[in-house]
Amino acid sequence: MKFLWASQPSLCAAYARHPSIPHASDGTRRAPEAARRIRAGEIEGVTVEEHEPFADAAVQPELIAATTDALHPLVLVEGHARLTAYALFPERLPAQLEILLGISPEMPGWCQF
Repeated sequence: MKFLWASQPSLCAAYARHPSIPHASDGTRRAPEAARRIRAGEIEGVTVEEHEPFADAAVQPELIAATTDALHPLVLVEGHARLTAYALFPERLPAQLEILLGISPEMPGWCQF
């Protein structure tokens, strides 16, 4: 389903647990922590500048996320680089983001949740 979500809280979506996704968040799975570490130069070879092309949410495809019936936690399925860019440039976020959201009571059983 398509879902409108306030932009600033959307930055609290968790990165999926998956070995192919770089966890720049130092284990927190949170984009704001990844953004802080990128800005501080704590992640070798990762820059703020390389994320800037993804920062304009208005021209990017929707993020894809999954959650439980309680709408918590929200776990990103697709769009990790974009979410990181949004955290690096929060001033460029619109008031609301349209995301694609899958909801199921079975989500806690998913290995990446």
